[in-house]
Amino acid sequence: MSEVFLKVPSIEDKEKWYEYLNINMDNPNTWKPNYESWLEQKANDLNGVNLSEGEYPSSVFFLMDNDKIIGNISIRHAISDNFIGGHISFGIKPSERRKGYGTIMLHLALDKCKELDLDEVMLSCSTDNIGSSRVIEKNNGVLKEIRQTDDVDYSYKVYSINIKKPVHRRPKRLVMKKK
Repeated sequence: MSEVFLKVPSIEDKEKWYEYLNINMDNPNTWKPNYESWLEQKANDLNGVNLSEGEYPSSVFFLMDNDKIIGNISIRHAISDNFIGGHISFGIKPSERRKGYGTIMLHLALDKCKELDLDEVMLSCSTDNIGSSRVIEKNNGVLKEIRQTDDVDYSYKVYSINIKKPVHRRPKRLVMKKK
């Protein structure tokens, strides 16, 4: 049975991260992002170091299924009223989508939001992103509005989730483990 949990990225996850990104490490001609630099940036983000104007500290987690990275999720500790992305952004490896992982990952991230003393979080997704909309709605996301950007032809849904409201639905075939 699968053991699914959120994990703070560490140096030990380097090879798993490359696998998650589907990078062929054996090919010397393959571009490889610098994992150590990425980890350093995430530590800076967590500690509020070198943030751009309008950015807030954030935490990042890998969604693990046993020893495999399935997705990643970022939680901003605060946002401004006009911030487009919301408190939470997430992604699931394309080969692992439509298996319930997104719903579980967001559910676990909402527990992390409680630890940050957030009462309500905002999330957004493209109006044509049905998968993300379903994940948010399964975690008690309430559609607040649909916004249109001024500079490009792009519309997105803005959701709110009350952290104190219990989530009733989640896939039962996966065991969740909090770490």
